[in-house]
Amino acid sequence: MARRLRQATVEGRFDETCWLARRDDSRFRAQLTITAMLDDTSSLVGFGVLTRDLSDRMPAEEPVLALLRNLVDPVLCADHLGRVILANRPAERLFEAPERALRGHPIRSLLPRMKLRGGRAEGRVELEALRPQGESFPAEVSFATIGDGEDRIIVATVRDHSDDLAAEERLRLSEERVRLSFEHSPIGMAIVDLGGRLVEVNAALCRLLGRSAEELLQLDVSALVHPEDRRAELEELRSVLAGQTATSSTETRCVRPDGHVLRVHRHATIARNRRTGEARYVILQFQDISEQHATRQQVQAAHARLAHQATHDDLTGLPNRVLLLERMDAARQRCEQTGVPAAVLFIDLDHFKWINDTLGHAAGDELLVTVADRLRTVIRPADMVARFGGDEFVVLLSSVATPAIAHEVAERLRHAVRQPMTIAGRTLNVTCSVGLAVSGLPGWDRLLQEADTALYEAKARGRDRWERFNSTMRAAAGRRMDAEALIREALDDDRVALQYQPVVDLASGRVVATEALARIRRSDGRLIPPGRFIDVAEDTGLIVPLGQVVIDQACLQQSRWRREGRRGHVCINVSAQQLATGELAAQVDASLQAHGLDPAYVCIELTESALIDAGAQMRRNIYDLRALGVTLALDDFGTGWSSLSYLRRFPLDVVKIDRSFVAGVGVHRDDAAVVAAVVDLSHALNLMTVAEGVETELQAQRLLELGCDQAQGYFFGRPADAGDVFATTGGTPRP
Repeated sequence: MARRLRQATVEGRFDETCWLARRDDSRFRAQLTITAMLDDTSSLVGFGVLTRDLSDRMPAEEPVLALLRNLVDPVLCADHLGRVILANRPAERLFEAPERALRGHPIRSLLPRMKLRGGRAEGRVELEALRPQGESFPAEVSFATIGDGEDRIIVATVRDHSDDLAAEERLRLSEERVRLSFEHSPIGMAIVDLGGRLVEVNAALCRLLGRSAEELLQLDVSALVHPEDRRAELEELRSVLAGQTATSSTETRCVRPDGHVLRVHRHATIARNRRTGEARYVILQFQDISEQHATRQQVQAAHARLAHQATHDDLTGLPNRVLLLERMDAARQRCEQTGVPAAVLFIDLDHFKWINDTLGHAAGDELLVTVADRLRTVIRPADMVARFGGDEFVVLLSSVATPAIAHEVAERLRHAVRQPMTIAGRTLNVTCSVGLAVSGLPGWDRLLQEADTALYEAKARGRDRWERFNSTMRAAAGRRMDAEALIREALDDDRVALQYQPVVDLASGRVVATEALARIRRSDGRLIPPGRFIDVAEDTGLIVPLGQVVIDQACLQQSRWRREGRRGHVCINVSAQQLATGELAAQVDASLQAHGLDPAYVCIELTESALIDAGAQMRRNIYDLRALGVTLALDDFGTGWSSLSYLRRFPLDVVKIDRSFVAGVGVHRDDAAVVAAVVDLSHALNLMTVAEGVETELQAQRLLELGCDQAQGYFFGRPADAGDVFATTGGTPRP
């Protein structure tokens, strides 16, 4: 204002279009006229000020300003004096002030570095813009000047450059991070041009491949990988360059100059121009996974071993029961589709237990391996031989056009096994029994069971043979199942009963002992004889719990007889299975203790077949029995192999001569001679002799003449209940 007053004083009048402020701080455009007031002496006495509101007087500017006001970009307009006359809505938001607060401000206070030439501003400039409150921000300003003279309008289009600068900074930082990541990454990295040449490598790749950067930059990418992998590697990279895939990952091999082969994981990424999408280069990453690969190989090998172990026998390497059943299911499906039957052959080695116990388990294992190898040579490639368990093998013939094919294979299997073999330094002649079943539809679910039934029949008919399953065997198998169920029910329901047969002294005719014989009592009270269930009990292993019941009941009855004043032994038969358990002596001792019975009044009868199979453990069990103080008898003498040797090898007290020799005494001279020899030998070894199966007075008389000590059989008394056994003989033992 002082400037204007000085100019009015000098010139007498000052005219100017300017912005004035109202009391509410709003601004308006006005015509200001200042006139100097002089007295008669021409001395200045004051000023006259005239203002005229020009807010409504911009007719020439209105169309342009209205257009500028509606632009989407922030726009500031200034008059010829450089004062803001317009700020559109985007400018209000950018400068964070309403238009009325911006009007009248010198535009240079908002855009400090703008340049005016002749009162005009043109071009584009980057500068720091200022908001009224003093905050600055980077801006890109485009200037234009419209009109001339007092109608001149300066138009400034202002674009906030903050985001662009931030984006540029972010890009710079990103590129810096990428560069640092590339250079210092622990993973080998390379940049490859579109021709496959290496243009940049990092230190990690140099260390990984054992080459300098200068060496690597002379190579193309194919030279990095193993020669056998190059074709696949190039095809992968071509698919990336062709845009078929954005990235590519694979495992490959790299070769160092010293020939060392590395297993690496290679990842490829295509870098493209942001705007055009055109491929620029490929970024490769190489990570050494040699250790992981070796570990993975070990794990896979371990899994393979576990899978093999789960389906194969450890000893022979043959498929086991699990894999056999899977293959049988596959064969069943093939049979259903083609109608061609299959066959199963169940193989069991004869007298394997004797070999195992006599020569040892190592020899038994060697025998099983040898047999497995021989069975492999017999079957066809499409067939399978599996170890089913113990000394049992199963052969699956996947297809048999005629039963004769299965018969031929069964014979070849039997012949292969029975050839002499050297086991543990000894030559053995081993035989096997084979059960054969041919499939039919329906009936697959019973095929293995039917082969097992046929095997049982082959053993029953003397072993070293094969039998094919038929309906008669099915009936026999049904009877065996019924017998097994009968035994189990008898054990559960306490329906095992004992009868006793007297043993007499031949010289005096007195009863000197009784033999306990097992029976099963039916619900109606009738007794089932042992011929109906003993063999099944042996086959199923039920003979062990059955025998334990017999021991306990016999000891209980003997203790009662002792309290009644009766003397003599009670004889109890035990099977080879009972003897093999190692618990027989403890079971006998427990019964003796439970019933307060002196062991001297108990005789344990061992079958000759049990002694045939007696290994080291079974022999120890026999001596444990002897240590209890019970009497030991050899039953059925003369039916086994090398019988005379047992009289010397085991701590026996009694020899029971088998009924097959007794039946001919008094009729056949040879039988009498055999009995005489056994009696004489037994007496020489201080052993008591008992003849079994005596049915006639002639036999009894002749046995007495031959020196036999005791006898039993129907001639002296049939098996009877405990209360009747002495009544049937008409006498009691005397002290």
